Amino acid sequence: LDDAFQHRYVQPGINILLVDYHRLIIDDCLLPAGRLREPLSAKDRADVVIVTKCPKDMKPMEYRVTNKMMQLYAYQSLYFTSLKYGSLRPMFGGQDKQNQGKRPLESIKADEHILLLTGIASPKQMIQDLKPYTTHLTPLTYSDHHQFKSKDIQHINNTFEQLPKPRLLITTEKDAARLYDVEGLSEEVKNNMYILPVTISFMLDQGEMFNKYIISYVRKNSRTASWIKERMTTNPTIAIILGTGLGQLASEITDKYEFPYSEIPNFPISTVEGHSGKLIFGKLGNKDIMAMQGRFHFYEGYSMKEVTFPVRVMYELGIKTLFVSNAAGGMNPQFNIGDLMIITDHINLFPEHPLRGKNFPTGPRFPDMHEPYDLQLVAEADKVAAEKGIKVQHGVYIGVQGPTFETPAEYRMFAKMGGDAIGMSTVPEVIVAHHCGIKTFGVSVITDLGGFDDPVEVSHEEVQEAANKAQPLMTEIMREMINRA
Repeated sequence: LDDAFQHRYVQPGINILLVDYHRLIIDDCLLPAGRLREPLSAKDRADVVIVTKCPKDMKPMEYRVTNKMMQLYAYQSLYFTSLKYGSLRPMFGGQDKQNQGKRPLESIKADEHILLLTGIASPKQMIQDLKPYTTHLTPLTYSDHHQFKSKDIQHINNTFEQLPKPRLLITTEKDAARLYDVEGLSEEVKNNMYILPVTISFMLDQGEMFNKYIISYVRKNSRTASWIKERMTTNPTIAIILGTGLGQLASEITDKYEFPYSEIPNFPISTVEGHSGKLIFGKLGNKDIMAMQGRFHFYEGYSMKEVTFPVRVMYELGIKTLFVSNAAGGMNPQFNIGDLMIITDHINLFPEHPLRGKNFPTGPRFPDMHEPYDLQLVAEADKVAAEKGIKVQHGVYIGVQGPTFETPAEYRMFAKMGGDAIGMSTVPEVIVAHHCGIKTFGVSVITDLGGFDDPVEVSHEEVQEAANKAQPLMTEIMREMINRA
């Protein structure tokens, strides 16, 4: 939760905006009323808005007025909370150690003098909550997000010593965290230093509703790799994305167990005809493998992070080598429908880069891409194809958004750019795999041709048919390469 969520450039699953009941809007800006303010329209990013510090005796009309002032959309949820301070807790153990450190506010004596130390929040609410118990309050306030230095510590010690006895020092939870490891606090200060924790209460019986909302989100977004690891009985280092032309390979996996995408936390579900949706684990020959049957395409509406999410999961599961396949349109005049093209390089023409955004620690911010497709694996594939008498082509694969097939003019343009084949997948997955240090091998089935004198009409069904005919040859190469890996 962040009352200034705009200053952290992250992409949370739920944006929760906290606003202060007493100062909802200042100069047409949301609170906090400081360095981190932004235009009122920024609230539209919030999924949930929580109005904090509401009066405990808030009237129905006040709820309605506040709701109207916020001008929320139907997709946004609005909650109201009140704030109060709970029992005092000694920061360093102190004199109440045997009483588990807790000291109710009611236990404060009328003659006790309190030094109220704040550097993260206004002391106003704390003073209001402490006033019923003592009138001897001395505020000592530092700037927001203050980092305490030795001169501050000396000032705290001196100010506390000047108070008449009996005396206490009370601070906030966040300030306590900043002070805990700072050296120089006197023993008397440590023995009488207390934290005043905040207790938040939902109003209008909204607490249970909010809890269900958050718990539902957490369950849905539990870490995917952990979920899979708990259910794995093998240790694969090889993964296959069973794209077009490799479906038959799934039937050759033995001792297998499967997880439908619909059961795996965070996994999207493929919407394309011909692409199933499950992770398969088992053996191919003598090797433990992981197979992804059904991939996710950018043209389906997924973000690049969703398209490449399974590759991130593969990395966390310990995958070292990735085999990928696809259907592609050929624009090299030497190609024929049904040819297998070993991908030696690619041109990325997707409108969004899969590494855009905060850098994952699996690789550098600016990864080198001089060898996205492992040359040793390419050489091994050539060797296997020669031994099996299988004709293979080599070429550059161009990755585009789709979902339309290319026009004749587009085919000619892409050919002049240096492409030999074009498709709507593979490139994002390979980039992320490379960023994760996973060696990658890719092969395309040439399912249609374009850019020549006679334009040829193509359909998804014809692409599937051409891929099915080439499937035994691709399966033969992949099977042997995996066994030799």
